[in-house]
Amino acid sequence: MGHHELESPMSVSSEEVFVIKGKNMSAMPAAPVPVSTSLRTYAETLQHLFTRHPRVLPGAQIQPGTLDPPRFVHVLAPFMVGPQRIDHVFVDQHGGLTVVMVLLEPDPGAVRFITGQIMETLATWFKTVTLRELRSQMENYWGSTNQKVTLIINELWPEGRTEEAFWENIQLRFDAHHLRFVMAAPQIPSGLVQVFEFMNSQFLSVQALGLELRLYGDEASSMLLVPRIVGGARRPDRKNEDPEPFIWTPARMESAIANVPDPLLARRLHQLLEIFVDKQLYMPGASLDHPFFGVRGLSGERLFTFELSGNIHLFFHEINQLDSILKRDDLLLSLRNLALLDAGLELKKKPIATQLRRNLFQLSEVEFSEFLSTLGRYTGG
Repeated sequence: MGHHELESPMSVSSEEVFVIKGKNMSAMPAAPVPVSTSLRTYAETLQHLFTRHPRVLPGAQIQPGTLDPPRFVHVLAPFMVGPQRIDHVFVDQHGGLTVVMVLLEPDPGAVRFITGQIMETLATWFKTVTLRELRSQMENYWGSTNQKVTLIINELWPEGRTEEAFWENIQLRFDAHHLRFVMAAPQIPSGLVQVFEFMNSQFLSVQALGLELRLYGDEASSMLLVPRIVGGARRPDRKNEDPEPFIWTPARMESAIANVPDPLLARRLHQLLEIFVDKQLYMPGASLDHPFFGVRGLSGERLFTFELSGNIHLFFHEINQLDSILKRDDLLLSLRNLALLDAGLELKKKPIATQLRRNLFQLSEVEFSEFLSTLGRYTGG
């Protein structure tokens, strides 16, 4: 698979799209690939966007409903998985890997063939790819493109992280068989969208998505790019009523935790779930594709969230609602003493949330007990 040139350009539509700036509005041809733009140029445009502007992957569409949607940095291109070519590899702030295949001419009649290639790629990935191999290729790629891992880390975590923590984050997700597969094309055939929806309804740790990249305008002037995620999740088929928003109720979360392969992590997640539900502090996640739950802080807002991978996120807005600076500093000190928070974290530069440096199952029994004690002091409301 991988991108390739088409033999003939797409026809120009008579429709237009409009760009509004203040009181002014300008029109662009609504042809995804204008006649004046060669498909080689279109492929090169996508190559440039993926490598230089990772925001072309719309995190809020990929994980709707989460307070900390994935933010991506480009780490490798290309990467061969058996006979199949991965065009781009990204990592997000949660340590999750996203692989992208670009297909310039998805034939609606070839859905079965494309599905087979996708399944072969995923099967080969989990059977043969090692993080050691990935890391080696990433570092070689960074060397060839004059990138530094410190700059990549700073893009993901403005508050700072060590290189060791960066690789540990990726290792945790990799070992848990987390992978996001994205098929990028000007338009995804409806049959392939249905395949992605089915895969996402069956897989727990693998997410398969289509990314439609519609490029409008004229290469000689300005162009408009519209990214759209398709195939993310199946919606309930209800007539004359809006579908209820999905939330991770305690019962759903308990079932999801039962499928966590690591017994220590599963036990600790279940322990937290029981405590929060018993004390009426449980705050459900609302992303179908991303199971997580939170705990309410002293002011009633979300203080921490916990993922099935063991990742923990701290929410700064809740910290600033504490009724004294002394309480806030005591909480931060407690987290630093457990090596969960960087000593150099600057609250003035804080994002909405930050991922703690260590995973739930990286804590010793004594440290986990101390963490539970900290939770007891700063949760409630």
